[in-house]
Amino acid sequence: MKTLSFLVTFAFILISAHGQSFKAGAAIRVITPDPLLPVSGGVGQPNKVTEKKGDLYARALVFEKRAIRIAIVSIDNLGWPAVLGDKSRSLIKGIPPENILIGVTHTHSAPDAYGFPDENGQVGADFEYLEWCVSQIADAVNEAVNNLEPAVLKINVGKARGKIAYNYYAPELYDPRCGVIQAIATSGKNKDQPIVTLVNYATHPEIIGPDRGILSPDLCGPLYSRIEHKAGGIALFMNSAQGGMVTADNIGYYLKRNMPTNHPFLFGLTNDAFGYILTKVDFNSFKRYDYITRTSLGEKTGEIYIKEAMELISNSPKPSLQQHLK
Repeated sequence: MKTLSFLVTFAFILISAHGQSFKAGAAIRVITPDPLLPVSGGVGQPNKVTEKKGDLYARALVFEKRAIRIAIVSIDNLGWPAVLGDKSRSLIKGIPPENILIGVTHTHSAPDAYGFPDENGQVGADFEYLEWCVSQIADAVNEAVNNLEPAVLKINVGKARGKIAYNYYAPELYDPRCGVIQAIATSGKNKDQPIVTLVNYATHPEIIGPDRGILSPDLCGPLYSRIEHKAGGIALFMNSAQGGMVTADNIGYYLKRNMPTNHPFLFGLTNDAFGYILTKVDFNSFKRYDYITRTSLGEKTGEIYIKEAMELISNSPKPSLQQHLK
């Protein structure tokens, strides 16, 4: 119900975003640990680091329409469990918890947020650091609320140039589409300038990886810098159905094809972290998928996800966004 509520509210705001009462705000917080902490690329004990390449951030945007507010938060981390997200929601003022979507970039060079125990029951997560991140995330959203100002939206989805993503399991099967939502100020000293630019693209930010002794937002760091230097405002990356997770080729494409819009967005790794998604025909069927199978919720995960996602789509507002987003 939390996801459904957010979906319907978000769709309503996008459809009516060109009205006079639409506002947008954004803010960021650095969440780089000091001193540096070990980084995690998944299960197992985190790896020690000796340097950093760029800072880790929590980046937040808030949209408001007719006193209805939604927030989208992007965190430079591998995954972010619901318990941490809900702690931040309890500290955020002026936005219902169900209207706050919290996702991760999925960098493989950030501290462990899962706290998986090893064979001795020991965990590698630093809980004091995670509690600090919880407050930083809430602070970013609260500041974004304070920064709300009149705005309009520009939205588009097109094919990304170059080989930015790579599906390790099937190189030709990945989603080349990149979605962009940009809020432009309509008044004040920043009139006609971007407030925030959200990029939605399916990729694994693991160019560096967890074994190099480096803490980093990975490719998202240069992406933020490039957008903010060229366009201004705050940049925010929301991952999609990642090809390396074997979802773009069979699930992500299917869901986007059934969305009633020419601007399909799919935000992955949001509100919780459950592991890999496979359809039942692939689960435990190929050696290539052995690790994916072992870290999946089970062979019914893909079918359950598709069913629930299709219900969300069927229950979302039906008016075409084409007429409102030109």
